[in-house]
This record gives sequence, structure tokens and C-alpha cells, in this order.
Amino acid sequence: MHRKKRRRKIYTDKKHAVKGIVATFLAIAALLVFGILVYISFKNRGEAGMVIGSLALISILLGVIGLVLGLMSFTEENNYKLFAQIGSFMNVFVLLLWGLIYMIGF
Repeated sequence: MHRKKRRRKIYTDKKHAVKGIVATFLAIAALLVFGILVYISFKNRGEAGMVIGSLALISILLGVIGLVLGLMSFTEENNYKLFAQIGSFMNVFVLLLWGLIYMIGF
């Protein structure tokens, strides 16, 4: 005999953590800025100037703020942790990339 699959409905009031979503968007923005700045610096053969350096600091700041928000979203109750995990991981990745760039230049 063939058994029918039961469709189970799960009713929950969980939502995605807003701080986690913001952290993910900040990480995406920081990665985009990182990519653009590396391209511009490569195109100018390392002579990018102070504006590019200032934008790099903004990208690092976005990564730090995103990481803090991502970690804060883990403490929120009754929320899904997906965006908190993605945002935290991506912001750590951004900060590691900038640290690697710094170590290469040092």
C-alpha cells in the first residue's frame, strides 16, 4: 500500500532578525566598496590617493558596524538566525580581507 504524505503546517510567529538583515546588507555594501576600491587601486598602479583610502576606512567601518549588529541579533528572542549568521560571517570576511590587504602592504 502506498502511504500518503501528510502536509504539516507549522504556525509560528518567528520573523527574521532585523539587525541580521541590516548586517547582511552592510556586508554586501562593504564587499562592493572593497571590490571597487581594489579595482581602482589596481588600475592606478597603487597610486589611488587619499579619497580611495578614506573610502577604504568607510568600508572597514561598515564591516565593524555590520559585525556588531550581526552579533547583537543573536540575542534577539523568537527570531530566525539565518541573516544573523550570514551577516556576521560576511562582515568577518570583509574585515579579514582588509586585514590581509594591510598585512600585504606592511
